[in-house]
Amino acid sequence: MIPGFEKVNLSCYVQQPAGNGEQKAAEKKSVSIPQPAKLTGALAGLAVLGYVGVRAFRGKATEVKPQEVIQETLPQECVIKVQNWLNSIKKMPAKIWVQEDDGGKIREHTINNPVAKDVMEAFLEFTPAEKKVFVQEYCNMTGFPDLKKVNENINQEIMTALDKMLKGTDNKVLFAAYDRNCSVGRGRALPGSDCDGLFVVIEKPCSEDVNRGVLGDSINQRLIETTGSHYPEVFCLEDLKGILQEVEGIAPRILSPEKIAGYEKNISYDGNSYVQAAQFNIDLAEHIPDKYKKDMVCEAGFFVEMLRGGKVLVNNLSDEVLGFLKGTSMYKYSNLTRQEGLSGKTKPKLEKRIEFCRSFEEMNDEEKFKVCIDLLKKSFGLKTEDAANGAFEYFDMGDIIEMYKKVSSFFG
Repeated sequence: MIPGFEKVNLSCYVQQPAGNGEQKAAEKKSVSIPQPAKLTGALAGLAVLGYVGVRAFRGKATEVKPQEVIQETLPQECVIKVQNWLNSIKKMPAKIWVQEDDGGKIREHTINNPVAKDVMEAFLEFTPAEKKVFVQEYCNMTGFPDLKKVNENINQEIMTALDKMLKGTDNKVLFAAYDRNCSVGRGRALPGSDCDGLFVVIEKPCSEDVNRGVLGDSINQRLIETTGSHYPEVFCLEDLKGILQEVEGIAPRILSPEKIAGYEKNISYDGNSYVQAAQFNIDLAEHIPDKYKKDMVCEAGFFVEMLRGGKVLVNNLSDEVLGFLKGTSMYKYSNLTRQEGLSGKTKPKLEKRIEFCRSFEEMNDEEKFKVCIDLLKKSFGLKTEDAANGAFEYFDMGDIIEMYKKVSSFFG
């Protein structure tokens, strides 16, 4: 377990069967979800790659403000009912970590939140008036169908969560960034998108009050899905610097002139093979037998790659620290996320989203409702009804998992 990344207690509602076979009222229970030393968020999250504009961290809370839209006056009781429902699912994680016994070996992975489906089904009983309210409230909360507003809200929500994470402490955010090639990074994110590779570096060691659990759980899950395989990473600067210094002691074993030429060329490689692109990381991993350290080297790689080419939200690193980081072999050759190589690639689904959002304005009330519900289902990882299917086309990421198996203990 990474120091400071203790178990996170998540509150959820679980239906309890009554003796006569009926359902009693939902009871609130606290589920302890382990956050082990594994490549989540920055690593496993980047297995479905995808990233936002530069914004300075100012140390004060920000809020996602309702969008200015023309709203129809609807019955107050409908508004209250829908608002209460949306508030009840705002902080509910779409995915949770579970442990399973796989032939005597404990395996940890994510599953869809088992209570999400029951909670979501409340929309099945919405009246036509309540459906109209839902569309209005959902669009107010997320900015949809205006992609620019959606992405601005996502960025703002991250900044707000960072502020909440550090409130009342003497710690501070030194760096925060994520993959510039994901839907958020390209300004095409829909509500409920994951923010691939969200990587945060803080000044002092992590604690129970400052860790990725606090960061991920404080974010509005209807805006950004952060509690599954795309969990944010939060590390102390000194821990990362220590790993990078160890790498510098190992790097000379692999840095021949011929190898260096290949590593430099791979930084801009735009083919489909992650195994080829990340050859430096693969060669380096062969000299790191310790599993925990192997994973930490990967995390250090994500850090320097986000600094080198990611979408940066916060950069309060001193000139001295930046000088050290930019002089490391990892900064020069690490290529786990392929920021540069993928920057020119086009994801068909992202191009379709512009027309998809434009067509939303021309839909009738029932069609709009189905689209918004589909987007909400997507946030929860539930099966959709294809109302918004064109916006979620699969994008082939190549052999990214094969590459991770070579550099990480998480995959075997």
